[in-house]
Amino acid sequence: MALVQTHQASPNSEEHRAAAAKEDQKAELEESTLQNAVLIQKIGSLEKKLQTAQNDSALWQEHAAINARTHFATLALLPQVATFAFCGIGIQMVQHAVRGAVKIKCIVPGGALHQAQQLLSLAPPSADPPLLPQEGDVILAIDGKAIENVTTAPRLVMGPANSQVSLLIARSSSLDCRASDSTSASFTVTVTRRPK
Repeated sequence: MALVQTHQASPNSEEHRAAAAKEDQKAELEESTLQNAVLIQKIGSLEKKLQTAQNDSALWQEHAAINARTHFATLALLPQVATFAFCGIGIQMVQHAVRGAVKIKCIVPGGALHQAQQLLSLAPPSADPPLLPQEGDVILAIDGKAIENVTTAPRLVMGPANSQVSLLIARSSSLDCRASDSTSASFTVTVTRRPK
């Protein structure tokens, strides 16, 4: 019977150190590959977010351009309707997102709505006082036409002096009341357009 002798590298031998260094390099390479894969995923996610932000920016630029064209077109028409007194109800509107709710930003002092609020404050207290729009309220419709963006709302509010406009208002603290069930908090008010 022949005796086979095997040779095991001792922990301090050169072969053992070389094998351990090779294993360490392999582990570092695997870790580096994993980190690169994670970074590639993060870069892809950031590229998608950047594309979304660029698309939103383009929408807002288009929105502003339409608003400017509408404003200048209205100014061009004003000399033609100079014999008619066009006016609104004294509100400024705002929309914070492309598809967000159109809200009353402020009630202009001296405007029709402000005058109605002053008259209501002078009236004797009643068990069921009429509701009037206030700052922060959402405008759902004007004269029965649903309001989707702030560029169409001013044209619908404007009209001949002493004519009436009907507003469907939602009193809500949410950013977009159309996304929630707020029908119980909505009311309709009719305001007479008056020059300031």
